[in-house]
Amino acid sequence: VPKVDLRMSRKIFFAVSRAINAECVLSCHDLGEGGLAVTLCEMCIGGKKGAVLNLSLLPCEGNLSIAQKLFSESNSRFLMEVDYTLAREFEDQMRGIPFSYIGQVNDSGKVIISEANKGLLEAVVKDLDSAWRKPFVY
Repeated sequence: VPKVDLRMSRKIFFAVSRAINAECVLSCHDLGEGGLAVTLCEMCIGGKKGAVLNLSLLPCEGNLSIAQKLFSESNSRFLMEVDYTLAREFEDQMRGIPFSYIGQVNDSGKVIISEANKGLLEAVVKDLDSAWRKPFVY
């Protein structure tokens, strides 16, 4: 069970808020239900975009398994799409907060996740959207 550092959480929320207010962030989603993998897929579905993500770039403490990296549900962690032209401004807003660029958004219509040059997932966003909506179709 993840432990929440209240002091750091407060700093993270203020930094994320500053970055959003500075219009550096194009989209933002917490890593709650389903963790990083589910959040990435939901964001791609919502934005009708594709993305490439490299787990090797993910900042983490200890030796986490691929499943832990993909599906850990953690408080005060966010996946943010940053306007590339405002990356420096974003970095200024996030000063003192642990973060990393772990991937890129694109127009491919696919979600591709890898680690250490090993492909882990390649899925078509339209297929993900259909699977996500299927329980609601009667």
